[in-house]
Amino acid sequence: MLLEVVSIKINAPVRKIRLFYNQSNVFSTAYAIFSLSSECIFNDLILIPCSSILKEMKNLTIILMILFMASCSRQGIPPKNPLSELTKLSNPNDDQRNALLILKLKEHDQSRNFKSCPELRELTSDKHPLAPWLLSKYILLCNPEDTFISNISQRLETFPSWSLADLSESIISKSKIPDEIIKAKLTLLDYQKTQKAKIDLLQDAIKIAKKNKLPQEELYKKLEDVSPQYTREVTLENMYDVARDFERNRNFKHARELYRKIVRHKDTSLEDQVKAWERVRMSYKLQRDKETYLKQTQRLVKFLSFKKDNAFGLDKYVEYSITLARIYWTNDQFPKAKARLSRLLKLKELANKHLAQVYFYLGGISEDEDKLETAINFYKKAYTLANDSNEKELASLKDDSLWNISWYYYKEKEYNLSLEWLSKYTEEDSPDYKFYFWKAAILKKVNREDDSQDVIRFLRKADPYGYYGQLSYIYSNELSTLPNSVEKIKYGNDPLSWALYCNLDELAQNILDNDPNTSLSKYYQASYYDKMIFKYFSLSKEKKEDLLRETPLYSFPLAFSDEFINANRSEHVSAPLLMSIARQESAFNPFARSPADAFGLLQLIPAQGERLSKKANIAFKDFNDLYDIEKNISLSSILLEELMKRQNFNFINFVASYNAGENPVHRWRSRNKSLTDIEFIEQIPYSETRNYVKLVTRNYLVYKRLLSKEPFSITDRFFSQGKY
Repeated sequence: MLLEVVSIKINAPVRKIRLFYNQSNVFSTAYAIFSLSSECIFNDLILIPCSSILKEMKNLTIILMILFMASCSRQGIPPKNPLSELTKLSNPNDDQRNALLILKLKEHDQSRNFKSCPELRELTSDKHPLAPWLLSKYILLCNPEDTFISNISQRLETFPSWSLADLSESIISKSKIPDEIIKAKLTLLDYQKTQKAKIDLLQDAIKIAKKNKLPQEELYKKLEDVSPQYTREVTLENMYDVARDFERNRNFKHARELYRKIVRHKDTSLEDQVKAWERVRMSYKLQRDKETYLKQTQRLVKFLSFKKDNAFGLDKYVEYSITLARIYWTNDQFPKAKARLSRLLKLKELANKHLAQVYFYLGGISEDEDKLETAINFYKKAYTLANDSNEKELASLKDDSLWNISWYYYKEKEYNLSLEWLSKYTEEDSPDYKFYFWKAAILKKVNREDDSQDVIRFLRKADPYGYYGQLSYIYSNELSTLPNSVEKIKYGNDPLSWALYCNLDELAQNILDNDPNTSLSKYYQASYYDKMIFKYFSLSKEKKEDLLRETPLYSFPLAFSDEFINANRSEHVSAPLLMSIARQESAFNPFARSPADAFGLLQLIPAQGERLSKKANIAFKDFNDLYDIEKNISLSSILLEELMKRQNFNFINFVASYNAGENPVHRWRSRNKSLTDIEFIEQIPYSETRNYVKLVTRNYLVYKRLLSKEPFSITDRFFSQGKY
């Protein structure tokens, strides 16, 4: 390998030789320190006689090769000492000094002068794994010459992608050249988590370009791509995208104006008319305007009733008729709901999938009317249609119908009939452990204890951290505690190791975005919980089971635990329960936004955020504030405390109310007073809410096991104990 010697520097009396050499066009340094003793230390690693160096100084090739090998053989691995102990060391080595310098950077108050600029500059010129990031801090804190910053700006694309966000921010902060600032802002776009942050960057860039009479067309095009509401020329082709962007930014008035133009335009296809009308309808739901949402659904069904001669029109007419019937049903308008569904039964062209759905929902409405025999007949018709069909769309409806039939017989205490229908269940790709849990419960009721225990043992093995697997312990035994630590990381000579060691979470996350094959333990240490959970669930079944045996933390992380403790303003809703809800609501993604316009870790809606902020005197401007972790936790914990008190400290009612609202939960409870808490969960008519309650309960049991010092029992009183 060719090495180009740039310079040699000897610092007497310490006699430190610094040799600058060029390796693959990247400047690096190597050095030798020697005293008057007989040995010289090269790069703190290789010892050779000093006399050899002094006598053979002319033989630079040999020296440089030794230096190069020494440099390659030791590339700076994070210290073995915990970061917190480094400040206590009296004589730290190079890697420890480097770590201390990074710690100093992390804790530095930017309003004060940074006093270690020479050391930082030296570290950026060495081959330290975090050199590009260190360079960004050098620019930010040490005020280098303008030419230095310009040089970095010109070579920005050559740096690792994980360092570009920090380098761009430092250039934006310190450069005096408009072109460089605009370029850095454009580079920074890809690293923003929210649309608002991207818009702010582009609008700032446009202002700078205008002020300095620089080209602006590319900037405007990027702004239109990021946020179509800024489109300068709205046409029929781009109108839907523009309207959707207005809607996402909760400017519903402008969004609806554009959607309605699409619906009324003579050149709009039926498909695009329905697509736009659906967004008009949903925009009222997002505003929690239930009355207008219902009216818009009625209008859309009426419009589609004249389009039934078209295959697409017929399919959509049936789909929205079923949707309208479900809205009536939810509002306890049973006659209207049944009338709407009965109209569909008169259609000769009604497909089997829709016919099965109609029978299923007629069964549900009849059950709420307490017409149980009618209900069971409709469920059986739905089951027969779905069971005889090969359509994959009907697989879940077949299981739902089968379950409702067996559940009906269970509530009627006809346990043998219930078992008979449960036995018809066959596992598909993803088994539904509900059938096994209640089969075990019924076997116990009919005094088939051994058979019940066999099912329970299977359930605990197959679903150890699931809702039903853990709930099966209600019949016997205690739930054991769980390991709450992850695999210890082995640090190496790489940027991620140094970022993790120095607790530079944001930097580590940028590195992980460019290295998807990294172990889950590194995602955990980088606090990249949402990506870790996503990565975990993308693994094979066997790999997931292996990891679960190691620790459940990859699926149920103790995420943002300090924030959940410190920002919690509730007396009766504990941090573990808040974490259980956040795990389900957002998978711990602080920037999550749902289709229902709920935001942040605990998926709070803006109207509640505004109300609660006034109550608690917390600053709140708009929905973007809900992306703030601590603010989201504080506001959500106040709401949850309100709910907990109004629901008389019943866990099931509390969780169901957070998902569906309090009025529906009150109605459901009043109709099912004889059911236990666990039985009531199965009776919740909204499938989304029913599953939500089960999953939050699952999460809570896992987190309780992770944080408990001793095993604990689940009893019938577990869900009404008062404090969670």
